[in-house]
Amino acid sequence: MEKPYDIKSELQINQKFLQQITDNFPQILYILNPITWTNIYINRHCTKILGYTTQDFIEGGSQIFFDILHPEDLPLLYSNRDFWKTAQDDDILTTEYRMRTKNGDWIWLRSKYIVFERDDNNQVIKVLGTAQDITQEKIIESTLKENQELFERLTNASPVILYILIGNEDGIVCFEYLSPAFEQIHEVSVEKAMKDSSILFEQIHPEDVKGYKQAIRKCMETLENFSHEWRIVTPSGKIKWIKANSSPKKRPNGEIAWHGVVIDTTQRKEAELALQKAKEMAEEANQAKSQFLANMSHEIRTPMNGVLSMSELLFTTSLTPYQKDILKTIVDSGKSLLVILNDILDFSKIQSGMLELEEESFILEDVIKSVCYLFYQQSIEKGINLTYFINPDVPYRIIGDSTRLRQILFNLVGNAVKFTPKGEVFVFVSSEILA
Repeated sequence: MEKPYDIKSELQINQKFLQQITDNFPQILYILNPITWTNIYINRHCTKILGYTTQDFIEGGSQIFFDILHPEDLPLLYSNRDFWKTAQDDDILTTEYRMRTKNGDWIWLRSKYIVFERDDNNQVIKVLGTAQDITQEKIIESTLKENQELFERLTNASPVILYILIGNEDGIVCFEYLSPAFEQIHEVSVEKAMKDSSILFEQIHPEDVKGYKQAIRKCMETLENFSHEWRIVTPSGKIKWIKANSSPKKRPNGEIAWHGVVIDTTQRKEAELALQKAKEMAEEANQAKSQFLANMSHEIRTPMNGVLSMSELLFTTSLTPYQKDILKTIVDSGKSLLVILNDILDFSKIQSGMLELEEESFILEDVIKSVCYLFYQQSIEKGINLTYFINPDVPYRIIGDSTRLRQILFNLVGNAVKFTPKGEVFVFVSSEILA
């Protein structure tokens, strides 16, 4: 004989099964009276999230909502009540609000409600709802918002254009982002440029279009960092220099995105051009000065050579000792003046970059002897000895520029005689083999 069907036992099993489901549901599950704002049922997950027991919510009535709901979110109680007066069965109400946990912390919850039961007058008397802890989500959302506001403040204050430019294989390009500095530099609104990027390319100076296209093409082919400087002509007619630096990255759909910056380099370029012009003017002035010095020294040296030549001829005539001393002084002074003129000429050549050292064979002792001879009378007058010695290992003839060597020795020996109060000035020459 079959055992009779036990409905009561079956109901108890189903009820226990349902209780296990609701108790282990990962969110707060509750049944609420939307008119009185009292909890009819709430699962145990409320304790895990808020710290309050199911009994706290059931016995707390509507007052518990006023106690733990954030003051700024209390108006939700009244707006939600009005919602359920006209709600349809398939309506879903979603709200976000803050509640204070039993330990005093504020957390964010997101609730979703549906109609659960109506009375005989078709008024909603019970709603079924879930509440999910979205505190971390709100923290992330708040952090993102703060970062976004910070980014906007920085870009609004920055004179540099920040941009994201998208280009595809068909050559179509458009801006994904443009910072406000674009309007100041290009004199075109960001909104207009975002809709039509060709405005930017139409501003490129005609002389710079070719170079710009080549730089873009190379970057698209190699995906190397883009760095280029060019001129633009703004709607007001201003010509500006700008420089872009960006890093390209190919997206899965084949598009290339350039993330970069654009800097207005007009002032720097104008300063560079002004500096270059000033440099050229200085070089021209320096060249003119050098040419003048060269001409002047040449014009003076020509008659001076004539004076010296005639003085040398006078030495061959009959002269008294006194006349010979005077004539010798004239010759020595003339030669000293020639050395000075040669120095001036060399200085002008050095400044103009035209000085060249000669390579000729000459007798070293002749050069040293001639220099010492020029200062011989001066050394006697000062009561100092002026002598020279050439080491035996020094070659008799050497290859070099005898004129430049004579000028160097003239300055060295002249200063030595001039600034030596007593004693002697000794010129010692030795040689050294350079590896």
